[in-house]
Amino acid sequence: PFVLALQPFGRAELAGPLASAVMAALTLPVLAAIGRTLQLSTPLIATIVGLFAASPLTVFMGANGMSETCAGFFSAVALLGFLRWRHDGRLASLVLTGIGLAGSAMRRYETVVLLPVVAAAVAVCVETGRRRDAVVVAVLPAAFVYAWWMLASRLITGEWLYFYNVARTVTARPDDPDARWRVTVTL
Repeated sequence: PFVLALQPFGRAELAGPLASAVMAALTLPVLAAIGRTLQLSTPLIATIVGLFAASPLTVFMGANGMSETCAGFFSAVALLGFLRWRHDGRLASLVLTGIGLAGSAMRRYETVVLLPVVAAAVAVCVETGRRRDAVVVAVLPAAFVYAWWMLASRLITGEWLYFYNVARTVTARPDDPDARWRVTVTL
């Protein structure tokens, strides 16, 4: 959306940095909400939020159009949803975790590592009769994102895991000219 807003001014190249700055800024109230959910003192919450906001890493990523700020925001949203669910026990609160993980998955495919971790944490924290429903609510939205991502990858490149495998080809031997086109999956 920032590209559309900035293009008439000839500044579409600022869309990435503006988007990452907005996402970094939006993370601050989510961190404060996490602190309130954990019943931390207001001065401690302000210190944590202030340290995050003033961190050179946050400033660098927020100013340079990096997807980590967006993934970080959605990961914080996922954590907030999980903590609220632990506090009130309602599956409706766990929906926020699912939305957060899905949003993070849309920005960074490394989020896939969080899915089994969150699924295990949810499974451990809920009684047996509600376990399956809780795990599905928490991880299904992100799993859906990955399924569509893999389908799009298959349709565009012919490989289900191209987005994963292409990163592996960067480390291919320089004397192997076909290495960047070879896709292998090692499980």
